[in-house]
Amino acid sequence: MEDAYAWPGDRRTTVCLTFDCDAESPFLWNEPMEARRFIGELEQRRFGPRVGLPRILALLEELGVPGTFFVPGWTAEHHPGVLEGIVEAGHEVAAHGYVHERINQVSPGEEDAILERSIAVFERLIGQRPVGYRSPSFQLNQGTPALLVEKGLRYDSSLMGYDHPYSLEAGEALLPEIPVEWLLDDAVQYKHVRSVKESNVVAEPRKVERLWMDEFDAMHGIGGRVFVLTMHPWISGRASRLAALRRMIQHMLEGSDVWFASCREVAEYHASSTWLQHYATAVSTPISSDDTAA
Repeated sequence: MEDAYAWPGDRRTTVCLTFDCDAESPFLWNEPMEARRFIGELEQRRFGPRVGLPRILALLEELGVPGTFFVPGWTAEHHPGVLEGIVEAGHEVAAHGYVHERINQVSPGEEDAILERSIAVFERLIGQRPVGYRSPSFQLNQGTPALLVEKGLRYDSSLMGYDHPYSLEAGEALLPEIPVEWLLDDAVQYKHVRSVKESNVVAEPRKVERLWMDEFDAMHGIGGRVFVLTMHPWISGRASRLAALRRMIQHMLEGSDVWFASCREVAEYHASSTWLQHYATAVSTPISSDDTAA
């Protein structure tokens, strides 16, 4: 039997269009020596802030739907106008590390410093602190939820424990979680770079469109779900992929019971509802040596 979750009013499904504005930052973190020598992948990723992001903002304006943009601090600093342009267009901006650090590769102290540094970039460039966070590569440490609450952040969007909002235990507080899923991430479908370990076979946009629409239609049939699409401007900002996104949004807009919302709006609804306590989950599970014994 499906979990019960309900949206306000007559809404049956919520759609969050989210964009990770990474630009070069993951390459700089993962391959720092390569990034100092070669410009091919750097230029491929620079397509995002140069071309992909303006196209995406124009599409959202055309269709009248909101987006949530997760922006690493490095991207905001090295591509002037990105953060400011998103805010001026009326969309939410949220934290996404400084240089797309994989937090399972840093110490707790380093994670704290990274979060402080990225928040400081938002305060300096747009005069406001982000309220949301998405971890690079969808990975959280057990201490991350409490750290996010300590820094004043009010939701996370990195985990896959449900396909509706739920809550992470964070010390004495509960942190709303807006869940993602690899199925709805464009990098899994489209990403292709020269490095073999990072490359995929490039999917046809029509195939991806069908895949994503099948998931949306199935979620809508169940009801009470949140459809969180994760895209990257340097990947989904390409012409045919953006055309596929336009067709999907137009299909979703045909239903009057579909709520297009920012992640912040969804988190605020969840935090003010009975679902906050009902779907609270621990962030750590005790594991004994017997559990991991061969």
